[in-house]
Amino acid sequence: MPNPVAQTAALADVATHLAGMPATLRERLINWGYTGCDAALRGHVDPALPRPHDFHCPAARVGQEEDPHE
Repeated sequence: MPNPVAQTAALADVATHLAGMPATLRERLINWGYTGCDAALRGHVDPALPRPHDFHCPAARVGQEEDPHE
């Protein structure tokens, strides 16, 4: 699952107050955590685990075009 460096670096700078943030940004953070967990499980537990079929929040893929209204 792709996680472009520039977009994930920007996500790393986001404070952890999720309640007041736009839904798409919150969902991108969820997706980033989801892919990090997937990589950790594959790298440290079982590399043969099945790959996810999609992001947890598919409408908010990391690296997709930004919505100018958010």
